[in-house]
Amino acid sequence: MLTFEQLHILRKVARARTFTRAADELALTQPAISQRIRRLEQALGTEIFDRSARGREVRLTPAGERVLRFAEEVLDRLEQLQRDLERDRAARRHAVVTIACDTSGVKAVLPALLAAYHVRCPEVRVNLMHRPREEINTTVAAGEADLGLQLSPWVTARFRSVSILRDRMVLLAPPGHPVLTEPERRQARVRSAAFVLAAPGSLSREVAEAWAAAQGIELDVVLESRSMDAVKEAAAHGFGLTILPELWVVNDLREGRLCIVPVEGLPQEFEVCLIADAGRTLSPPARALLEVAREGRWRERLPAWPPTPVLSDEC
Repeated sequence: MLTFEQLHILRKVARARTFTRAADELALTQPAISQRIRRLEQALGTEIFDRSARGREVRLTPAGERVLRFAEEVLDRLEQLQRDLERDRAARRHAVVTIACDTSGVKAVLPALLAAYHVRCPEVRVNLMHRPREEINTTVAAGEADLGLQLSPWVTARFRSVSILRDRMVLLAPPGHPVLTEPERRQARVRSAAFVLAAPGSLSREVAEAWAAAQGIELDVVLESRSMDAVKEAAAHGFGLTILPELWVVNDLREGRLCIVPVEGLPQEFEVCLIADAGRTLSPPARALLEVAREGRWRERLPAWPPTPVLSDEC
């Protein structure tokens, strides 16, 4: 098997024209140089240097000329790669990656992803640009952010996207709510229940309204908020039913503060995506973040999820 070291020594000997001079330039002994060249010749099955010439100089054989051309091409490309990588490292030392996201992304998804990214690129500073969900696309398109954390229903053809996670919208109730304790009357209980929902413009609100329309339910919204934490806490304290992403409430489900209510039309799956403007070239740090996201090992940092693999009437 050929090695970069063998090719480097071959080039050095060919330029120096003696083993002794090449050994001095490489800070090796002459026998060590001779041994490495001999191993290279054995690996290739041909003599590279003609050692029969008078004096201490050596000359390349015709086969050696071909091997030298190959070695120079490989080593030139290796040196170019090293220069490119060093340039990327230098750029990252002063680099910032800006991600447009809403509060749900900051809480549920990004901490695990960015922790893994920091291991890969510790010198890059990450700037989280908080935007309402409906403004994330325009923020990325305007170049104000390198990437955006967006939900699949809102990803348009203008953007390249990487799906990084699957989630689902679920109907939730606190333990002991009649929709859970009276499964035979669940449909009627859901129709007459109060709801606490995310503010208009959010995906969970859109899903809730579309689901209610499909089921012929007139939603009685008694509280709405841009804060999904506020909505979640209101539901957990019995203010009303709610519809939220399962990943957002995974700990509450595990602790028994909320329960999934199995009903027709829910849950509904969607994907969480990282988006980039298709017409803009990404910086090396932004590309590295997409690579980490694609690899997926960062998901191991997320809480065990989903906590309820099969929906049931029991909480």
